[in-house]
Amino acid sequence: MSDRISPGIVGSVTHLEAHPGKNSVLSRNFIADAVEKAFPAVVNIAVDSGELDVLLPCKAVIHSADPLSDIALLQIKSDEVKEWPMISLGSSSELRAGEWVCALGSPFSLQNSVSAGIISAVARHSSELGYPQKGGEYIQTDAAINAGNSGGPLINLDGEVIGINTMKVDGSVGISFAIPVDTASQVIEQLRKHKKVVRPYIGMQMINFNTRELKEIGRMFPDVKEGVVVKSVSPGSPAHKGGLLPGDVVVSFDGKSVHSTKDILGTVGYTIGRHIAVQVKRRGEKGLVKLQVTTEPLPAPMQQFNVRS
Repeated sequence: MSDRISPGIVGSVTHLEAHPGKNSVLSRNFIADAVEKAFPAVVNIAVDSGELDVLLPCKAVIHSADPLSDIALLQIKSDEVKEWPMISLGSSSELRAGEWVCALGSPFSLQNSVSAGIISAVARHSSELGYPQKGGEYIQTDAAINAGNSGGPLINLDGEVIGINTMKVDGSVGISFAIPVDTASQVIEQLRKHKKVVRPYIGMQMINFNTRELKEIGRMFPDVKEGVVVKSVSPGSPAHKGGLLPGDVVVSFDGKSVHSTKDILGTVGYTIGRHIAVQVKRRGEKGLVKLQVTTEPLPAPMQQFNVRS
């Protein structure tokens, strides 16, 4: 499988003019780390020619970048490459913990390295990793991901890309994370069309039920078995304007039952100005409290938040 996938992986080295006559090497990745400096940045890419140990050097320009997801879109031009090798994209929506995966990339500049492991968790929220501003979910895996793997593909046993390797916990062994391919596809589509990603937000921090929360909620709301707890609400946010309060238990979002934060994030998606009906259980209220939130663009300071692997 590695032999079949490797030709579709490119190694990139990004150069920006740091000082006259000097180049600053920023990254060496499969897609590319987001570059937060002036465009155009020149990217040198090595493309598999289809022949053993023969790589064709190409140049590309960064078309657009999204600092929040750390994804960039490249425009590659080459007269030598007639047919670009492609990797099939899978889906991350049906992933399950325990599935085998492989991480490909060039850790520490060791090209075409492969590590294997399993999916440890399918929806690890950025707030659990200490990055609430990123507002997304990640695939957690124990496949080894090191410097140089960032931007490389996480593939399933069918050889399909199901994630983009992005970071690991410093000092840890076997705790790494990848951007789900469904999320990456949405980001790439917006970059292709608009050269930027405009994200909606609702402005509340949420947590899924664990054993302790279930006991507490069971005492307050005996009939509630699933949902998410609102931990905090940002002042002036859509959630605040819509009347949501810390301690509320969201049981319905856009007319659908809520099982986890993933249901809410998936519904919010990438649509600005969407009116969403919300039903919550609230302390002191006998029945369901019916509210409405309207998605707004993520404030600019949050859009600029970035994490390096």
